[in-house]
Amino acid sequence: MEIALANTQHFLFQKQIEMVKIVKDAIDRCVDKAFDGQTRGVRSCLSDGDDSDNADYFGYYILKSKNSVRPTVVDMKKSPITERDNLIDSGCYVNTIISISAFDCKWGKLATCELRGVQYVKPGQTFGASGGQACDPDDFGGEVTDDVPF
Repeated sequence: MEIALANTQHFLFQKQIEMVKIVKDAIDRCVDKAFDGQTRGVRSCLSDGDDSDNADYFGYYILKSKNSVRPTVVDMKKSPITERDNLIDSGCYVNTIISISAFDCKWGKLATCELRGVQYVKPGQTFGASGGQACDPDDFGGEVTDDVPF
């Protein structure tokens, strides 16, 4: 599946792609099975980006994913990628392997997504802040003295 990686826990799907239907259907089947058809009030890991306060999410669906361990991350040749390789960012395109679960807990009925694996496909437009640039040391102003009050 080719999707834009928003950050380490959110994936963005363009609304018109077929993958949205596949993910929605998987979530619906999981929720239906977990709660014997009682799907009302279930909080889903998939949400409409048009309902978000973040303008970068408009026109997308957001899939929220968590994992307690780092997922397998590889390049197109299936060679491991580390954080030091600096390939994965908030706008790159990736293929993913996910696992959908549904359960009842102290927070209510939930449909969750676990990120199992990521395959880097290609760079994309970075979402969110541009990252800016480092300041010039002269921006700090005058000399530092020993009588700093903290």
